Order: sequence, then structure tokens, then C-alpha cells
Amino acid sequence: MPVGTDAFGLPERGRTFDEITDGSSNTIAVAEYAGHDISWLEPKDFDTETMSFRINDPDKMSISSHHPGGALVGMADGSVRWLSNDLPPEVVKAMITINGGEKIVEDANAPGGYRLED
Repeated sequence: MPVGTDAFGLPERGRTFDEITDGSSNTIAVAEYAGHDISWLEPKDFDTETMSFRINDPDKMSISSHHPGGALVGMADGSVRWLSNDLPPEVVKAMITINGGEKIVEDANAPGGYRLED
């Protein structure tokens, strides 16, 4: 779970849906984290202050999987999305924040299939 001031998770308490002003369908609640000797049963949080926002970053904690080309995330609305390795880090970060005001748009022509709308 991404944990931080502007993320779905907080270390000391939960969130209410009213706090997710970017919309629950645009906010990552949980994500895969593979290849780091962590059991799938072990809860391990992503610290949004220190994590990488690149999918499958080999050098830092990041959303990652053993699937070729990307990783799966669970959104706050309960849906599951595929995020590809070429999704720009600024879009991943926008998907992690609950209240950044970013507008995330699905776009088949954008790298990773999503972009931020100006």
C-alpha cells in the first residue's frame, strides 16, 4: 500500500473516501511488489517519500512484478489496472496521490496508456 501524507494509506490511521478528492477510480490503494524476498502474505508498504515512481525500477522500491512489461495495481474503487513499464513516473505519482488535483486520462497513444490532462 502506498503510505504517505498524500497517499491512500497513513501509518497511524485509515482514510475516508471523502479524503480521496482525486476520485477512488484514479487512486492506487494497493500494488504488486515483487522480487524482494517478501512473502505475498507479508504486508509491506510503499513509503511515498522514498519509493521510485517508475514501474519495475530495479534500483529502488517501486510498484513491481514478475510479469513482463508492467505490474498490477488495485484502485481505491476496487478495480484492477495494468500499469506498463513505460508509464511516465509523473503519472504514477499522480495515481498515488489522493488529493493532488491531477486529471488522469486513459489515452491509447500516450506512453503507458495514460496521461495527465493540462
